[in-house]
Amino acid sequence: MKPVPLSLSVHVEHWPIAGSFTISRGAKSEAVVVIAELSDGAHHGRGECVPYARYGESVEGVITALQAMSGAVTIALIPKCFPASVRTAGLSVAYATGVAVFGGSAQFVFTWLIANTGDPLSPAWWVIASNLVTIYAVLKLRPFREMTGEA
Repeated sequence: MKPVPLSLSVHVEHWPIAGSFTISRGAKSEAVVVIAELSDGAHHGRGECVPYARYGESVEGVITALQAMSGAVTIALIPKCFPASVRTAGLSVAYATGVAVFGGSAQFVFTWLIANTGDPLSPAWWVIASNLVTIYAVLKLRPFREMTGEA
């Protein structure tokens, strides 16, 4: 059976309250609930919360934080693409290469692009191209055991 990638889904629901919920800070007739669902195809998890402005929370802030965490899921799955004996080295080399090529050279590339094209938006095209390469690479990733049949 082919493994299903881990997926994170975040959405907002408006739950009506029968009557109204009243406390000293006010009353409300609905609860705005942020729902996060995590699935690997076989297992499903669900969490929900109601952000409170009193504590500096907002629906948008919670959604942003949850979606930012979905990038960590991808990073956690990358080591599974390498055999156990070289997993640490494989991940560290892949990460370091990406940082060196795209992070360390970004200022020089952006300066060169703007100077040669005269377009201040040309760095945006570099970022888009980099993201397309990344998306393609992530879509082509397969766990090592799938490539070799190793458990």
